[in-house]
Order: sequence, then structure tokens, then C-alpha cells
Amino acid sequence: MEMEKKEGVWADEEERYKIAFCGFVNAESAGLSEREVSGPPVGWFVINVPDTDCLPLYPSSYLSKLKMREKGNKAKEKKKVLSTDQPLKPISVSFCNLYNHNAAIGSHLYSLGGPEDVFSNSSEDSIVSWRLDLNSPSDGWKRGSNMNVSRWDPQTLVLDGKLYALDSLLTDSPPSECGWMEVFDPDSATWESLPNPPSPPPSCHQIRHNDFTCAVLESKKEILLAKHFVNDDDNLYFFTLYAFDVVTRCWTTLKPLKRKLYGCFPPSDDRRAVAVGTTLYWGAVSQDSHELYLFYVQAYDLDKDVWLLGRLNTRPLFGKHEGPRSFDRSPRLLHLRDHIFCLLLHAYSSSPTTSYLYCLIVNIEPTSSPILSDDDDDEEEEEEEEDDQLHKLKLSISIISVQKYPLNEVYSLWDNVLLP
Repeated sequence: MEMEKKEGVWADEEERYKIAFCGFVNAESAGLSEREVSGPPVGWFVINVPDTDCLPLYPSSYLSKLKMREKGNKAKEKKKVLSTDQPLKPISVSFCNLYNHNAAIGSHLYSLGGPEDVFSNSSEDSIVSWRLDLNSPSDGWKRGSNMNVSRWDPQTLVLDGKLYALDSLLTDSPPSECGWMEVFDPDSATWESLPNPPSPPPSCHQIRHNDFTCAVLESKKEILLAKHFVNDDDNLYFFTLYAFDVVTRCWTTLKPLKRKLYGCFPPSDDRRAVAVGTTLYWGAVSQDSHELYLFYVQAYDLDKDVWLLGRLNTRPLFGKHEGPRSFDRSPRLLHLRDHIFCLLLHAYSSSPTTSYLYCLIVNIEPTSSPILSDDDDDEEEEEEEEDDQLHKLKLSISIISVQKYPLNEVYSLWDNVLLP
């Protein structure tokens, strides 16, 4: 198979990715009795990208008629949908890892912090790390080494085969010099507390869960931290960037010290950005009930201090009785290579009543073209330019291919991880 980005073929035979994702599942369908249920069971699933078991969903005869009867764009997008009739089965179901921010190192998944019983308030259990061996997932999640500081669902990052936990401290007396961030070494199975970020703010407890963004800059061996703040004079949002060198264990404050934060980004539920080179990316589904088909991507170029925005209308992908589920949180954007990303969408069908997983492979690149609105009539209205000219460039988002799976007895998607 030749390398080709057109017609849904974009990877050669040697290029394969695995994606793990989790969601709330039905206890009965998972083989669990009511007596065993101590909270919403979470099931983990794994899919291949590309998936050779997925075949074209729509026959060429149907697409030809669709192209003649409707807008050509709908037929073009439906042509990229590959599907399988086999429902996805969870590789693991448990009650102890009900958290947003999971990570993968080697053949293991990690979930950090929070009590084993999801209804417990025990701070003693909030230093726990959990691990699932993907080579033998039927063995279930095992309790791993305890963190040094109690945390509830901390932001997690992986760099050079080590796991970093940031923030979400569950303590009234946060450490003054180190401990806001700590690192786990799988080889020694130990946690080590790391120096706190510099000031401002003067103490680490002022960097709260809802006012910072983090990312990994692999080429520089750095962890990037963006501290958000509000300018009281004009009530505008800004941020300061700090870089942590994992080799020297030192923080650096990057200039300019005051950078403008655009709109509602990054999403409040997951502040881990995807870094490609020195550009950060976030993805978010519109929370407007009339715009659930729209997926937005925000990007920030560190070097140029420029924000970029793009959006994707997913409506043409869905079948007659299908639509996206209402999201409590935005799906996490995964970076595969170059400008190619992966996005998971949870969809429903009213006839028959079931749900589906849509795995979208998309190409995201800067463009000088204006953003066009994506409504039902495909009217092309130019996006209003921001008064402060924050967006000097736009993002072009195009669908390369789509993999569709039946997803029975799954109520909502929770998190997704690109496996090494």
C-alpha cells in the first residue's frame, strides 16, 4: 500500500497506531451483578488505526446517487467512512480508575489519584497509582507505587518513558519548594517530587487546577506550563509561560511575560495540550445544543505568539438516524504524525437504538483562508475578524478517513490515550 493522503489511504503497511479509550459501561453487559457495583463501571477499549477489519460503509452506487441528489460534499465525506459490524468489546472493566487523565508507558496504562471507592472521601487513597498491563488486561488494574503527595485526578504527561503528575493537590498545606509536580520512573517503580514552578504566583497552591495549561515539548526535553491570569484593569485573560527542563530539573520563565489568552481555550476539563514542534493544539466540541456537529481546534504558535482557529462540520459523516451525543467534556485530540491527528466522537442512532464510535483521521494545517460557517445549507459566511487581530492565521481541517464501530452499552466516552 503506497503512502497516499487521498481517498482515505494515508498510512503504509508498516505504519500502525493503537488507541485506548474508556467510557461508562453497563454493569450487566459487563457481567457484573448489582451487588458488585460500587460506582459507575469504566470499560477500556483498544482500536487499531488504520484498521484492516473496517471496510467501506457505503457502496459506490449509493454514493453516486447521493452525489446527484444532494450536495457533492456529503457524498465525498461519506466515501471516507470505513466500518465493521463487530461491536467493540472492553478489554477491562473496573470501578477504581474513574478519572479523566490517564497515560500510557510501554505496555501499561496508568491512572493516578483518588480513592479506590469512587464515593469515598479518604485522603489516604488519594496518593494511589493504578496500572493496567495491556498484555494481560484480564488481570485487571493493579495498585502501584504511591505518589508522594495526595492528588485527585492530576494532569498527566509522559516524556522519555517517565510519568509526570501535575497539580490537583489534596492538602491544606501545599509544599512550598517542591511537590506541585512529581515524576514516576517505571524502572525503579518510585516517585520523586520536583521543584515547584517559579513565581508569580509566590506559592504553588496558587496554581490551581483551572488556571494552567501543560504540554510536552519532546524535541527540547521540556514540560511547558502556561499560567493563566486576569488583568483587573481590562478584565482580559493573559498567561505566562514556564519551561521545565527534565534533564537539568530547572524552570525557565519565557518572554514575553504577558501573552494574551484567546476566548474559552483551552477547555477547562482537560488542560493538556498536544504539542507539534512549538505549536500547541486543543480540540473542543461546541457546547451549544444547535452546534453539536461542530468540532473546534485552537492552536497557539509559541515562537510567533499567534493564535489559530479552525472548525470541522461532522454532520455529513452520520447516517440518516444518527447524530453526535451531547458531550459533558470535549474529546481529546491525539497527534499521530506530521499534521495528522485523531479524534474520537461518540454518536447515537435512533433506528435501531444503539451507539457508535467514530474515529476520525484529520489533517490540520495553517491557512490564510478565512473561516467559513458550516450550517445545514452550506452557506459560506466569512468569520468576523477579531478586533485585536489575535488570529493572523486560520486552521484548515480536512477529513482523511473515518473508522466506525458499533459501541453497545457505552453511555459516554471519558478519556483516550495514544499507545506507544
